[in-house]
Amino acid sequence: MPRRPRLSAGIFAGVRLCEGEMARRLRRPGRTPFVWRTPALMALQSVLGGLCGPQPAAATAVPSSAAPSSVAQNASGRLLPRLIRPLALFLTVVASASVLSPAAEAQQQQQPVPGLVPGPPPQQRLEPTGETFGRWQLICTVPNDPAAAGNQAASDQSCFISQRFLEPNTQQPILIVTVGPFRSNPQHSMLVAMPLGIPLANGIRVSVDGREVSSQAFEVCRRDGCRAYLPLNDNLVNAFKAGNEALVSVQSSTGGAINVPFSLQGFTAGYAKVQ
Repeated sequence: MPRRPRLSAGIFAGVRLCEGEMARRLRRPGRTPFVWRTPALMALQSVLGGLCGPQPAAATAVPSSAAPSSVAQNASGRLLPRLIRPLALFLTVVASASVLSPAAEAQQQQQPVPGLVPGPPPQQRLEPTGETFGRWQLICTVPNDPAAAGNQAASDQSCFISQRFLEPNTQQPILIVTVGPFRSNPQHSMLVAMPLGIPLANGIRVSVDGREVSSQAFEVCRRDGCRAYLPLNDNLVNAFKAGNEALVSVQSSTGGAINVPFSLQGFTAGYAKVQ
């Protein structure tokens, strides 16, 4: 029986991909190149290959619903390179599980993967309504059972306004901001979701037009990213209504700032819709 490629070779090859070591390690003279056979390993190669390709001098965050002419620039320009190693290690754990237990991998594939937006009850799902307010998109819960859609009371429906920003090369979300009623809390909150691998120690800071208005620790990290919930008190709401642009900042491991902006245009009308 042919020997299975050593998993450690895949781990170190993936982590060293961005330093130009992949070709040297996987294509030594006289050896067959390493073959990524399992779905998880193929996904690891695909994701790392996309993230480690040539990067522009200044990375930009592209609103998912915006035209190419409206591009919000990431002020640091260094978000994705700093996420590559943690993301590689995270995906390697998934790859290890697939090699050691194919049955477990098949079972995992049957489980729904939660999104970065708020998770409704199992009987409901979130869908865009087609209504927008500036950059904000209105999304509401709808019953999973089409027959129950006509019987859903207005009090059973929850709506949110949300913005998504994508890394232009990979089209993967680097920031999702969602505002609405979370956890049956009478005070609305703003959910800030960012990808795995971001520095967690100092949480996030939110500023409006250059003035800091809120800060919050990350509450939880899951397979789909890390989340922080900011209570929408009167000061924060008023700042959003009066401002033009907000900035989400996290501190990097070297002490610098990683900044991702989002637009406040349309917030006043959108927030009135979800109250």
